[in-house]
Amino acid sequence: SGNAGYALTGGASVPSKFPTCSTPIAHGGRLAAKLETKSTGTFGSALNMPIAAGNLFIGTFDGMLATKNPMEATRFGLPFGKKPLRLKGYYSYVSAGNVTDKYNNLVIPEQRDSCQIYAVLYETDDNVLTSPNIVAKAVVPDPVESPLGTYLPFDVEFTYLKPLDEEKMKNYKYNLTVVFSSSRYGAYFKGAVGSTLLVDDVEVICEEKPAN
Repeated sequence: SGNAGYALTGGASVPSKFPTCSTPIAHGGRLAAKLETKSTGTFGSALNMPIAAGNLFIGTFDGMLATKNPMEATRFGLPFGKKPLRLKGYYSYVSAGNVTDKYNNLVIPEQRDSCQIYAVLYETDDNVLTSPNIVAKAVVPDPVESPLGTYLPFDVEFTYLKPLDEEKMKNYKYNLTVVFSSSRYGAYFKGAVGSTLLVDDVEVICEEKPAN
C-alpha cells in the first residue's frame, strides 16, 4: 500500500488511522481490507498532494520517493508464471461525494468519486493500464455503491490483447498486479475525503495445466 507515504504527513498514530488498514467488517473470516481516502493536511496541501487514496496492490512502494516523485514510488506487479483467467472477490463501496483536484478545488464539471478494481498481466513495469506491453487485463467496469459492509460480488474475465507466450510464462517474464483504490484517480491526488472501499475474499483464477 501507499501507507509509507501517508506516514510522512503525521496524520496517523495507530494502524486504523492509515488509508489502508484491516477491518472486522468482513465478508468471510475475521478481517477484510479497508481503503479510505484521507486528507494529508497542511503538509500534503503545500505539495499539491491534498489527499491520499486508500490503495492495495501487488507490487512495491518506495516511501522515499513519495513526495519527490510519487508516480515513480509505486511499482506495480511481481513475476507470475501462470495464465490468469478471472479476477473475483467481494467489495463494498461508499463514495464521499464530488472529486477535488490536486489544488483542493472541486473538479468542474462535478464528478462523483468512484473506486477502482482491476488486474493486469504485462511484460514491463510501465503504467500498467496504458502500456503497449499489456498481455491481458480484468477490470471491474462500473463498481456501484452499497451500504458499508453490504458486500457485492465481482467476477471478471481477463481479456487477452495478445497471445500469451508459453516460453515467457515458464521463465516468469510476465508480471501480474491486482489493484484496489478508494478513489479512481487517487494517483493524481483527485478524490473525495472519506470515500471507503472494503475488499475481501479476492482470488485470481488461473488455467490448470493437465497432469503429465
